[in-house]
Amino acid sequence: MTQDNTTPEQEEHLDEVSTDETDAQNQDSNQDIEALQQKVSMLEESLARKQADYQNLQMRSERERTEMIHFLSEKMLTPLLTQIDHLERAIQTQEGVEGDTFVDGVRSTYDGFVKYLDSQNVKAFDSVGQEIDPDKHDVLSQMPGKEGFVVQEFEKGYMLGDRVLRHAKVIAGNGED
Repeated sequence: MTQDNTTPEQEEHLDEVSTDETDAQNQDSNQDIEALQQKVSMLEESLARKQADYQNLQMRSERERTEMIHFLSEKMLTPLLTQIDHLERAIQTQEGVEGDTFVDGVRSTYDGFVKYLDSQNVKAFDSVGQEIDPDKHDVLSQMPGKEGFVVQEFEKGYMLGDRVLRHAKVIAGNGED
């Protein structure tokens, strides 16, 4: 049988030492918890920034893709407009001629081009009688007519959706009647 040889003073001293050690351990644990909470907070902020950066990258990529599609569409469609102008002039020189298979073929080709442009959201816009709009019209000269308005059109203008694909080449009125 073993006997405990500690005196009450020694037990009290041991309790104080034990309490001090526990307090020190608790203080160390609290510091560890605070450090971990700060690290978690820092990582959460970093994650939020990375998510925002990723969303911005996605939006920028989509915007650049859309711009590239518009750019390529413009590059592909603009040369067709000149060919359509040539077909229109050929048809105008043969106005009133019916039953000529060549003229009918030119008209059919012209109609096919117009349908294709329509399917690509390309539309010609009217200029004669409209107010001059520098975003849509290239004024080549002036002649008598209502000032600030288109009097005659040399070349049609076209829109690709809501963007000008080709400016109309026009003559503006100079205010003399």
